[in-house]
Amino acid sequence: MKNARPSRAAFRRLLRGIEQLEDRRLLTCSLNLSTPFDFPHTGGTITTKFGTIDQATSLNGACVVNAASLGGSNSIVFNGDIDPNPVASHLMVASVVKGGVRLGTGNIDSIGNFAINVPTSQLPSQTSAHDLSISLIRTDIPFTIPGMTPFSLRVDTVRPIGSSILRQNPTAETTNQGTVVFRVTFSEPVEQVDTADFALSGTAAPSGSVASVTQVSTSVYDVTVSGLGSSNGTLNLDFASGQNIRDVLANALTDTSVGTEQQYVLDTTPPVIGPPSLVVSDDSGAVDGITNLNDALNFSGTVSGATTVSITIQNSSFLEVVTAVISGGTYGAE
Repeated sequence: MKNARPSRAAFRRLLRGIEQLEDRRLLTCSLNLSTPFDFPHTGGTITTKFGTIDQATSLNGACVVNAASLGGSNSIVFNGDIDPNPVASHLMVASVVKGGVRLGTGNIDSIGNFAINVPTSQLPSQTSAHDLSISLIRTDIPFTIPGMTPFSLRVDTVRPIGSSILRQNPTAETTNQGTVVFRVTFSEPVEQVDTADFALSGTAAPSGSVASVTQVSTSVYDVTVSGLGSSNGTLNLDFASGQNIRDVLANALTDTSVGTEQQYVLDTTPPVIGPPSLVVSDDSGAVDGITNLNDALNFSGTVSGATTVSITIQNSSFLEVVTAVISGGTYGAE
């Protein structure tokens, strides 16, 4: 049996879907339902000719419902056309079925068109596809016609978020490294992650730049920041305002807040030692040029950016190194 051409109403629905796809208010995904099957009790044959899912889009050849295509709606509409001849003499409805359970039902008009509304609560977000079919139901007798060609529908309306941005290399907060690496972890697998998706903030940010992004796994990426050789201050990695990160079903990352976030503190300024003062204890009267062993050399001074200072005393026959602990920016030794 040759398939009849789709009705004018079907074409009108298709054109309506195309127009609404262009202005992004509604997306339609075509279904392959062009399979004839016997219609019991009448001796006729029903042929499906056309099918779409409103608020769904086609991604990698599969029908997908995501947050963007759903557009805030709480139901998914399945449209279809069947051969109206066996329907004309019987009162019939169409139903979307999953695992033998009817999710929604729609009347079939006189020319074979139907629309079935299914609440999104019946098709929750999940990582695997929903295996569905469309069945016809005779309402004049308690009889359900077996399902037409089964089809799959992926439903994922959960948008990805940034779970954490942590220090990866080095892991210590304070560093003098000219290049650092942040590790960015997302709540689920994402794609389209590159250097343009990130921005730097903090007092050390102006001299740095996002140099590269390395994928560790589908949900973990290492972001390298370079150019920090003379930077001082704080450094944070943020999501850029124009980022286009999305999950595998094209749900965009719209919430750029991060669950757990760490920063670096850059310190590339070397320590500065102020000139020491030297006080020599009075000699007890020896005139041989050798200081009494009970006397001492007393050193003191100031230091910034260090915790200890070493003082070396040396001549041709004598070497002594004294280490002093710095407290409050000053030190003393003898």
